[in-house]
Amino acid sequence: MDQKVLLKHILSVRALDEYRSKDSYLDNLITILDKSMDQWQSVKGVYISNQVIHASKIEPIFRRRLATIPKESNVSTLDEKIQFRELKTALEKFVDYLKSNPLADIVTVTINCDRFHYDIKCGIADESPEVICVIKGPVIPENLLPHEGI
Repeated sequence: MDQKVLLKHILSVRALDEYRSKDSYLDNLITILDKSMDQWQSVKGVYISNQVIHASKIEPIFRRRLATIPKESNVSTLDEKIQFRELKTALEKFVDYLKSNPLADIVTVTINCDRFHYDIKCGIADESPEVICVIKGPVIPENLLPHEGI
């Protein structure tokens, strides 16, 4: 699937809207993308994986990862508890999708901001993209980001 088409789909279904109001950097990146989608590759912080993985190949990995997450968080702050719940819910959605769609291709779009990064997990079945979930995490250091050939 064309990367630009995938990115347009992510923006059209408003997959990141719940995060935009809390992250001005993300909001700014999306505004830039909305205005200049043809130039998306020049927008710093937006990466689309060239690697397409079949759902059946990664389902066992993410199922095991999900199984290692405790039922309740042992963190103390409300913000950390919310982040824990969001991560667990996103992983549950992802694993459910992988189980239900073993022949789908999985592509990850990463948006790296100044305080967080957002991995948008997308499934592609019959050439139709679907946003499965958004996994929010800490900012990815520059030296660990993909550069050429992403």
